[in-house]
Order: sequence, then C-alpha cells, then structure tokens
Amino acid sequence: MDRIYLSVRDVEQQLKNLNPYSSMGPDDVYPRIPKECADLLARAYFILFQRCLDSSTFPSSWNAAIITPTFKDRDRHFPSGCRPIGLESIPSKVFESIIKRAMLRRLPTNILSSPFQHGFLPDRSCINNMLTVKDSVT
Repeated sequence: MDRIYLSVRDVEQQLKNLNPYSSMGPDDVYPRIPKECADLLARAYFILFQRCLDSSTFPSSWNAAIITPTFKDRDRHFPSGCRPIGLESIPSKVFESIIKRAMLRRLPTNILSSPFQHGFLPDRSCINNMLTVKDSVT
C-alpha cells in the first residue's frame, strides 16, 4: 500500500469527532478535553503521529486498554451474557481512525477490493455477505 499522508487538519477533524460522553481510557483523559481543545492539540498530535508513521512504530502504551464488560441481557451471572468493550487512550483512538479513513479511501480502487469483500468496508456487513451466499445457493 502507498504511504499514508496526514495533515494537521485531518488530526484536528478526528479530535473534533471524539464522542465527549465516552469513558476515559488508560490515559485518564476525558474525550471532551481534546475535543474542545482540538485546535490547540492538533499540531502536537500531528507531529507525534507523523513520527509513528515515519518510524513504523506504535507506542506500547497505546496498546493498553481498559476492558469493561457490557451485559447483553438482564442475567449478569453468566459470562456468555456479556461482551467486552475496550476503552482505548485518546491518541490511539485518533490515530486508528485516521489510518482507517486513509485505508478506506484507497481500498475501493485497490486490487483487494472485490464484490465478495464485505468485512471492514463501509455500507457492507455480514448480513450482505449472507444474502449474497443465499442468493447464489438458492
């Protein structure tokens, strides 16, 4: 895949897209703070993210997450009744969303894009895949 380029504007936009009501991650920073200070923080995050891209590294502290069980139904006595939610640090969330957007912009024109590819693409899901299989079988 080609090199991913980002800009201060990309970083600022992703900071502004943070959900201010989501919980803190392992960095103990409420998302509301970087969201409201996006214009002040964007350049610093940009430099940090650019260094990560240039060196092909990802800080190990960004790999940490707080795993919180979210219960699917009312019975909280069975582990099968919950799903894990990973609360990530702010830099990790923002960097991941920038990389994801860059990859999705390139993917449809890439050879990996196939009419049978349903995962990790916008407007496609497992349901689309199941319907495609059902139509081809019946």
